[in-house]
Amino acid sequence: MSAFVGTGLMARLHLRRDRIRLAVWIVGIWLVVVPSIATFPGLYQEQRAIDLRNDLLMSNPAGIAVTGPGYGLDEATPENLGPMAVNEMSGSTIIAMALMGILLVLRYTRADEEEGRLELMRAGIVGRFAPVTAAMLVVSAAMVVLGVTMALGLVALGYAAAGSFALGLSMAAGGIAFAAIGALAAQLTEHARAASALAMGTFAVLFFVRVIGDVRGNAAIWFSPAGWVQSVRPFADERWWVLTLPLAFALALVGLAFALTVRRDVGAGLLPTRPGRARATAFLTRPLGLALRLQRGPMIWWALGMGAFGAAIGGLATEAQQTMEALDIYAEYFAATAGGSLVEQFLSAYLGFIAMTAIGHALQSVVVIRAEEGRGRAEPLLAGAVSRGRWVGGFALATLIASTIVLGAAGAGAGASFAAATGDGAGFLRVLGAMLAYAPAVWLLPALALALFGVAYRWLGAVWGGLAWIITIAMLGPLMGLPEFTRQWTPFAHTPQMPAQDFEATPLLVMSAAIVVMVVIGFVGFRRRDVDLH
Repeated sequence: MSAFVGTGLMARLHLRRDRIRLAVWIVGIWLVVVPSIATFPGLYQEQRAIDLRNDLLMSNPAGIAVTGPGYGLDEATPENLGPMAVNEMSGSTIIAMALMGILLVLRYTRADEEEGRLELMRAGIVGRFAPVTAAMLVVSAAMVVLGVTMALGLVALGYAAAGSFALGLSMAAGGIAFAAIGALAAQLTEHARAASALAMGTFAVLFFVRVIGDVRGNAAIWFSPAGWVQSVRPFADERWWVLTLPLAFALALVGLAFALTVRRDVGAGLLPTRPGRARATAFLTRPLGLALRLQRGPMIWWALGMGAFGAAIGGLATEAQQTMEALDIYAEYFAATAGGSLVEQFLSAYLGFIAMTAIGHALQSVVVIRAEEGRGRAEPLLAGAVSRGRWVGGFALATLIASTIVLGAAGAGAGASFAAATGDGAGFLRVLGAMLAYAPAVWLLPALALALFGVAYRWLGAVWGGLAWIITIAMLGPLMGLPEFTRQWTPFAHTPQMPAQDFEATPLLVMSAAIVVMVVIGFVGFRRRDVDLH
């Protein structure tokens, strides 16, 4: 029997099972990237504004770390905004596509193996290489669809076809390369969470290698797929041959995954699982302790990443004023922010963006409760002395604690770099407080997720659509000229935009009351329904 037999059947199964999930990933990333680039002609109507923006970012290590090397920026004009679009969006886009690739491949390989589905399929006529091959084929196809539609969207906006396709295909190639890292991690570890931590950690290291290469201008960029995709140089002197590097990297890792999968048993990993304590600590025997332990890895990685991003933003704040003064569009963008200097308005806007990103961690944290129920790990606990209320409460409180830690890390990073740049030690506490003021806005969607978990758990995934709505409306609404009433349907419109605005407790208390109501609905709903094992 061929080692690849059954690949097509498994690929069709993944497509049938995850047709909505794949569409959400593709449409969600597309809606962030293309509409954002669509705002550039309105933002940069004068050459002076373009030059100031480029000088700000390219003369600052933090700016280079966030945006990348800036190929072709010297030739950027109001009629040629492609290089700026790449510089502005490629870094965040490759992060999003890397997360998409890693999480989807692990879902189709290690997660299916851990839950026993892969063993059932392997009992039929399915070769050893089929699971990895099917996973990579489905994810690669999704990446190509996203990259091509992204390119077509830019062409429709009037950007050059060559640069548009170079950008879209380079992002797709990078996503495929990082998906292959997930395929390899799935062979090394026994559990999906450990594989996810290993793959995400590898991505973080490789992305940091790209940052070092770009900031120092050395050859380190050639040791990272994140550096390769930017070296394609869309809208500059396109280097199409560089696309072969991430694809060759992916093929090499998939080949290594094939070699490893024949050296292990189904359900096992090649790396030894570290034995735990003979006896659990008293804290770990409680629902809260267990929930925090399950979320410890993602929480640490999110806190480190958000702290680094906050530090980059805080370091840029004091140097951004000239650029903002040159861009008339900022007056419209910050129209809702009363008072405060331009630097404070800059900080307020980016702290809001960081808070929106933190919702992703909070949702990732809270939906673990559904996975624990569906995989049958909740039932033994609930059959003992643990009540349903204590079990749900442990996950709810763990999400609150973890999301607050992530927000605090971002605020501490931004506050420390801002205080260092301005020499104002008190600025640290002001920025940290401004970041933590977003906590109720961050908790709203996780509270809705808990309510759905109690009364309509099959609709739990709808909360990710809510996050897409918030990001689209809050970030792009002012630039796209959306009606004012649409902007009011996000929690960030009612959060005090500190430090540009004064603190106001009333909206935060209202949001907190709504959070309590939704959590109670989730508690009551779960107590009245059966435990579901699907």
